[in-house]
Amino acid sequence: MIKTGIPGYFLPHVENFVQEKNGSTAALYLAANIERDSFTPIKHSISEDQLYRFISEAIRQTNESGIGLEVGKRFSVNSFGLLSRAIMSSKNVHSAAKLIERYSSIAFPLIDFKCFEQEMTLAFEIQGLSVFPDLNQIIVEAFFAASIPVLKLLTGNDISADLYTFAFAEPDYFSRVPKEITKKIKFDADRNQFLIRKKFTSAQLLSANPIDEQTTLQECELKLAEQQQEASLSTQVVDLIRLYLESSPTNQEIASCMNITQRTLRRRLAKEGYTYRDLLRQVREETAYYYLTETHLQIEQIAFKLGYQETSNFRAAFKNWTGMSPREWRKESA
Repeated sequence: MIKTGIPGYFLPHVENFVQEKNGSTAALYLAANIERDSFTPIKHSISEDQLYRFISEAIRQTNESGIGLEVGKRFSVNSFGLLSRAIMSSKNVHSAAKLIERYSSIAFPLIDFKCFEQEMTLAFEIQGLSVFPDLNQIIVEAFFAASIPVLKLLTGNDISADLYTFAFAEPDYFSRVPKEITKKIKFDADRNQFLIRKKFTSAQLLSANPIDEQTTLQECELKLAEQQQEASLSTQVVDLIRLYLESSPTNQEIASCMNITQRTLRRRLAKEGYTYRDLLRQVREETAYYYLTETHLQIEQIAFKLGYQETSNFRAAFKNWTGMSPREWRKESA
């Protein structure tokens, strides 16, 4: 399932980067099938497929694999519409983090944002929900590049992270990240997180305004309710399957994540014409096609990423989907 309804906030930052590299911004919109003359980022939304094609064209033109870092540098406090206004009116860093945790989907439905307290730190966790794994990495890197600078600007304090962890291997372009930051980075981790000391979480925001906070929270709540009403249960389940795919999540685990019973999950999916097995297969199938056509990962690695403990089980499933082995399908698609 390709997500739709993604606000266009991200696009001007990508466009700005391409302009700086003397690229063709018109080609970005053409590649993504977006009508440039009538498109307004603050009003209009796009699909994740359009976002992916827009960014892919930017990478093609600029030859910049680290585009997530470059775009993240261009984010400002005001980059995310209603959510930005709500953040700026929050009392302190902790309040702002909890607000983002609840309402991040209204600004960017392709991320799952969580924050939780540890003994000495507050952990911020960002996971991508796109069907395109490399788009997820770009999104994570963009928010990584933006988060601490935005917190510094909001508080006027010299906030820094104690640790960054990323659930991917170290890319070559991270050599451009300042050494004082890279020495705090751990790659190939289980989750994408950054940790800041608890003493920073009580830092008051310079733009804090209790009246504006109350008003914007009401707006955010209305927007969230509208979004949840429009989102089908199957879409929510697919998001969670994508998030936990490597661990091969069961329907019981997904039901628990949604705070409903396994029986309720089964009944509500049936009303939409799905079974949990249908959705798990769909996510595995579309993810397998992506890895086979867009990456050079070995079949064994792809099987692991799809949640198969045995490669032979992946091969059997793939042959059932397509009538071909993964290797044959990759060769045919080349």
